[in-house]
Amino acid sequence: MVNKKCLYHYTTINQNLFNNLINGTLWFSAPLSLNDPYDCEPPLIFGQQSSAFLIGEFYDGLKTHKLDNAVLGMSREAFLSAWNHDSVNLEKRVQAELQKQINKEIGIYCLTTRPDSIQMWSYYANKHQGIVLEFNFHEFLVTDRVISSGGEIDNYYWKVNYPKKNTFLDFLRQGDPMTKNLFGQLITKAPAWKHENEYRVIMPQAGLHNMNPKAITRIIFGMKTSDEERLTLIKLLSKLDYPNLKFAYAFPDTDKFKIRIKNYKV
Repeated sequence: MVNKKCLYHYTTINQNLFNNLINGTLWFSAPLSLNDPYDCEPPLIFGQQSSAFLIGEFYDGLKTHKLDNAVLGMSREAFLSAWNHDSVNLEKRVQAELQKQINKEIGIYCLTTRPDSIQMWSYYANKHQGIVLEFNFHEFLVTDRVISSGGEIDNYYWKVNYPKKNTFLDFLRQGDPMTKNLFGQLITKAPAWKHENEYRVIMPQAGLHNMNPKAITRIIFGMKTSDEERLTLIKLLSKLDYPNLKFAYAFPDTDKFKIRIKNYKV
């Protein structure tokens, strides 16, 4: 049974999982650890044709959003002068610094609308031996501050885009806000991953963050999850404060190459 009001996270059963469940935390991955080499790349700036006014606004935006490394230690006047002298080279240097800062600071938690994907159970849940965590889409995932536009639920779980071409908006010439386009790259992946139908929660820092205990609604055991690990998790979680948590298990469809999900009676 798939709940359309929920999102799902595939994971392996290991000591990190037990620690996170006991401590009520979730691990947000840094961009460099993600499996798409095009993931979280900042947009090309294409500022060579832009006016001094737009380049100045770009500089101010970098400073405002504490992307100081991207201005390469330059004053506003020196930045404008360098861009006017050799915009192509400076653009490459600015993009490289933006990439470094994104890779160093951003944390991403990946979710999907599907708990029944044969491929994702194999890739991310230890060949069907792991579990899937189910979260209520209408609850905040963590109690910490996320990167969002206003903090509303609709702007909290971000749907990933899968464009056909690896081209980015020329936001200087188009006049789009710099932060909108930079953020857009955090939720952009190659179309080869479209089948995962991914959503993301994005933090200003990678690592452990405090989970909202009301958000998690089910643990779904894989078709090959061992009896020992299943019973251990059930006993452990029954002693912890997860008020909405239930259990389910995956099993093979007898007629089709599909996975079915059924609630588990404890």
